[in-house]
Amino acid sequence: MRLAAAPSARDVLRAQRRIDGLVRETPLLGLAGGGGLVKLENLQHTGAYKLRGAGNAILSQLEAGDQRPVLVASAGNHAAGAAWAAKHCGLSAHALVPRGTPESKIHRSRSCGAEVQVVGDSFDQAAALAPGVAARLGCRYL
Repeated sequence: MRLAAAPSARDVLRAQRRIDGLVRETPLLGLAGGGGLVKLENLQHTGAYKLRGAGNAILSQLEAGDQRPVLVASAGNHAAGAAWAAKHCGLSAHALVPRGTPESKIHRSRSCGAEVQVVGDSFDQAAALAPGVAARLGCRYL
């Protein structure tokens, strides 16, 4: 698999504008003693930052005129983010998760709107199946 080039500052700003209104603006807090900063993405709609990337991908897809449902392979948080973003953009979402994925993450993904299927014993196995399942269902694989 070929790695994508790192996003430019312009790409990041475009993504920020694109997801504005889809994601919550979460607080950035300083650690005691000046030991760094913490971004509280646990306060995001889905409880994780993965909504940002999934939302940007789905909104980019819609900007390009692609109305297909989406499919992800995930161990939980990406599935919930993709499902939440897809639902709020009028698309359906499917997720392939490996056995052993915590039931709480499966439940969260389903409650965000994903149709979840448990496949394989690892994330790698679920991810290997995902392109074929996406093609069969007519989905865009994120």
